[in-house]
Amino acid sequence: MLSPHSVTDTDTDATSINGTDIFREKTEYERIISPRYKKVKAIYNKLKQFLVSFTVVLIFVILFVIACLLIVFNSRGKIHTPVNVIQHNIEYGAEAYSLLDLVEIYKGNDVILIQEAFTENGTDSSSQLAEMLKMNYMSFNTSSTAVISRWDITLVHEFNKGALVKINNNIPFHVLVMHLDDWYYQPFQAQYIPYERDGIFQPNTSDPGQLFSYALTARGQDVITMTNVLEKITEPGIIMGGDFNEPSFMDWTDRNVKTGFCPVSVRFPSTLIISYTNLGMQDCYRSLYPDEVLDQGLTWPDRKVDYEYRSDRIDMLFVDKFSTVNSIKVVCGTKSDHCALAATIKF
Repeated sequence: MLSPHSVTDTDTDATSINGTDIFREKTEYERIISPRYKKVKAIYNKLKQFLVSFTVVLIFVILFVIACLLIVFNSRGKIHTPVNVIQHNIEYGAEAYSLLDLVEIYKGNDVILIQEAFTENGTDSSSQLAEMLKMNYMSFNTSSTAVISRWDITLVHEFNKGALVKINNNIPFHVLVMHLDDWYYQPFQAQYIPYERDGIFQPNTSDPGQLFSYALTARGQDVITMTNVLEKITEPGIIMGGDFNEPSFMDWTDRNVKTGFCPVSVRFPSTLIISYTNLGMQDCYRSLYPDEVLDQGLTWPDRKVDYEYRSDRIDMLFVDKFSTVNSIKVVCGTKSDHCALAATIKF
């Protein structure tokens, strides 16, 4: 019998395989391979951690960009820089005074809406003003109106009584300049002030219904034509301004009848039509000064005229429902017979 401690030639030492020392191999593995593995694993873990962090940041950035895009689309491309606008009837192309007087009033504005841009002999005063101000311009002989702008101007539609243009700012917006007819002129009709054209005197009346009808006959079709074109605009940012030759439906009210400002209460049609379009057009002056008794905002006349008259707010600016009126003021002392109307608008 063999002793338990004996081995045969065929037995293998428990500490070796094929003559290789297992402990020595393990030691070599731990000395050479294991540290490398640990180093690779550490790098892998750091890379994995980085990728996780990067993915989280990337998701956050993507969500932020999406949120910004949603804000832009929800605001329908709002222009975040306020635009300074001035509206002014300069009276026969300012032929009775110097254009330099207007330059002093207009400088610093981004967009200028002008009525009676041409002198009686046909000289385009708006082109001279634009050159003095170093701005772009577009004038319209038929209506004797013009738009002067810091940015390029593109014609969209010309009317008998004005024009619609696109102002090519970083995000374009639209401007409609107008000069509505003064025949028949309701403030004089209601006050029984004589007013004639080509030797014919207009009929006078203090009946609110008749005054409304006369106003609708004089300007209604022009306003409807303009607002129909406006309602086809799909982009936000619309400025509409001019000499309306008609008070606002928000001015000749029962409250102002009691103060003696106006003889009767009349819901004049032109501003009423504009206000009830699907564009939500808002009267810039009344949006900041809603009290027609405390803030009449009179724009005509700016100086004494040599005939009987009554003062009224007949020069106005409107903006669409996507716009905000930051400020507005009536600028008098212009040497024209109309005051200017200066506003800061944010689209």
